[in-house]
Amino acid sequence: MDRRYRKRMQAYWARAEARGRRQIDRLDMNSWFDFWHVHVDWYGRGNTGPENVPEIAAATVRLLQYLETFAKDRSEPIQLWATLCSNTMDNAVHAHSRNPNGTAYPHGFHAVDWDPTVPDWVAAAVPVGTHQIGSVGDAGEVVYFVRRRG
Repeated sequence: MDRRYRKRMQAYWARAEARGRRQIDRLDMNSWFDFWHVHVDWYGRGNTGPENVPEIAAATVRLLQYLETFAKDRSEPIQLWATLCSNTMDNAVHAHSRNPNGTAYPHGFHAVDWDPTVPDWVAAAVPVGTHQIGSVGDAGEVVYFVRRRG
C-alpha cells in the first residue's frame, strides 16, 4: 500500500472514530434505546481497498469498548454490540434497551451462530476472553457480531 494513501486512511479512521465517540458522548444513558446505532465508516471510504477492512473493524471494536465504558454506570439493563462486515459502511456499534416502542428486549440474536471460525481480520479486532463473536449470513455476505461475554 502506498505510504501516502495509508497515512491518509489512518487519519480518516481517527476522524471517523472521534466522530463516533462524540455521538456517544451526546447520549443520555438514563434514556431508552431502540436499536440505536452509529456507523463508523459513514462515507464508505473503507470499501476502496481490502486492506482497509481490518482497520475499520479495529476502530469499530474500540468504539464498542468506549460505549461499554460510557454505559457502565447505567442503572437499567442495556445490550451493546458491534457489527463487522467486509462492506465497511455496515460496520456499526449498537445499543438496545427496554423502550416504549414495543421492540422486544432483550434482543435474542436468534439467527446468530456464536463462536464460529472467523477470518483473521475479525479475530485480530476482537479482544480475546472479554468479547464473543457471532456470525450470520452466507459466503456472499457475512455479518459478524461482537458483544461482551457475560
